[in-house]
Amino acid sequence: MKWFRLYTDILEDPKVQKLPPELFKFWVNILCLASKHEGKLPSIDDVSFSLRLPLHETELAFHSLEKANLISEYNGSKTPHNWRKRQYKSDTSTERVKRFRNAKRNVTVTPPDTDTDTDTEQSKKVIKKTFKPPNVSDQTWLAFQELRKRKKAPISDLVLTRILGEADKANISLEEALQECCERGWNSFKADWYNNSKGNNNGKQHNNAKPNPHDDFTKGIALGLAELNKQQEY
Repeated sequence: MKWFRLYTDILEDPKVQKLPPELFKFWVNILCLASKHEGKLPSIDDVSFSLRLPLHETELAFHSLEKANLISEYNGSKTPHNWRKRQYKSDTSTERVKRFRNAKRNVTVTPPDTDTDTDTEQSKKVIKKTFKPPNVSDQTWLAFQELRKRKKAPISDLVLTRILGEADKANISLEEALQECCERGWNSFKADWYNNSKGNNNGKQHNNAKPNPHDDFTKGIALGLAELNKQQEY
């Protein structure tokens, strides 16, 4: 059975402790996937399948962990931050057997005592740029950026998360929601606005719809991102 190290200092790590509950659970699952794949994370599609989450929610959570500096690049692959340092090779059974056999010759493998990563300094870095969601075309994204620029309204992860939630309520994709914003000059997107514009029963056709089981996940990440952005401003 494979295993990986989970250090007690996550209790003091602001990057981890500021995560909303849904995103913390996603992060732990990401660590499990990384352990199964020798530290490398599989594609977004594979992560979505493994965790049984919709693709757009997986993309959003993945991007949120990257912004929180909990996922990084290593040799061209995505990996949990500092995975190589914390999950050192001496954790393998082969190395443990080797240490045991060489014990009488005082040959040991000593793990690093502390994480030398300057988390305090990195937590002060604020990523201003919001990247284009993978499921939105370049043309639509550029048009939406121009619209928000004209209205002097920066695009943030929280803005996109809220639009995504409203798009789900309207049963359309994020691409379609952003296109509606561009065509109608809307600064943001609301399901009620969309339904009213289409004459869909005065925007009430979804009142009797069953709740989306993933609404809490999306809302949780949105609230967590809002809190994270506030804390990064100070």
